[in-house]
Amino acid sequence: MSSAKVVMVLLAGFAAGALLGVALAPQKVKRVECTGTAEKEFVDFIDETTEKFEKLMDEVGKRKTE
Repeated sequence: MSSAKVVMVLLAGFAAGALLGVALAPQKVKRVECTGTAEKEFVDFIDETTEKFEKLMDEVGKRKTE
């Protein structure tokens, strides 16, 4: 298996685990309020991670077509 496929599988597994963790978390945990700063940092982190993932997927797509 190529390294690109391994990375894609790992990222997909991480994303699935995160979604399951949020979905199955007890209601008490879900209601915890974030401070404005922590929330902004989290949103920035998610945005940066999403951009990096999209760049990676574009690069993998380009390599696949070559």
